[in-house]
Amino acid sequence: MESESVHARSNRTNPVLVALASARRRIALAALVDEPGPVSVGVLAKRVADDRDAASTDVTDDRREHVALVHHELPKLDATGLVEWDRDADTVAAADHPALDSPQVRRVLAAPEAEWDDVLECLAHDRRRTALSIVVDHGGAIGRRNLARRTLARERDAPTSSLSANDVDEVLASLYHVHLPKLRDAGLVVDDGLETVRYADHPDLDEESLTLDASQGAAPTALVSQ
Repeated sequence: MESESVHARSNRTNPVLVALASARRRIALAALVDEPGPVSVGVLAKRVADDRDAASTDVTDDRREHVALVHHELPKLDATGLVEWDRDADTVAAADHPALDSPQVRRVLAAPEAEWDDVLECLAHDRRRTALSIVVDHGGAIGRRNLARRTLARERDAPTSSLSANDVDEVLASLYHVHLPKLRDAGLVVDDGLETVRYADHPDLDEESLTLDASQGAAPTALVSQ
């Protein structure tokens, strides 16, 4: 059962952060948070199209945004509890969700650029958030096996001395093959080829922007509350 638990933890994600890992959804949600009540999906589509035009060099289309909202973005936001979508009335409003009261989430919503998608997708995974917080807290290069051991210890809230070598090996494999490549591709860590990892000082982020709580090994509860 311990091995299954280790494997399950590797794939666990936070639905709020998954929902925010899309520039279009962030723009739509930011627009709704600023509204005092429900708005029509058509009005929201125009707002999203206008804001996406301002954030990129591509020219978007209201109708295309409407289709994307109805078929992709609003279902995800609605399922996560971030919006209240009345399909019969064709209106949508920001929900009374605790994450929307978080200053960290408000900062994320203010970043519509698509470059944030990969960063937020990385942070949506529990193990990646934990591993990244350990790397940031370490303050320099950390050995991959040491990182795996500390990641597992933090996940279990247990001393490193209590961990089996097999379980540490399983976490190390998941970091090496899955999570560290994702973090590296998002520009969050550097693997120097010497069995060590360090924080990459992402150009668009600082440690406060990452909102990592090193003592908890995760993003703050306000950011990830469900």
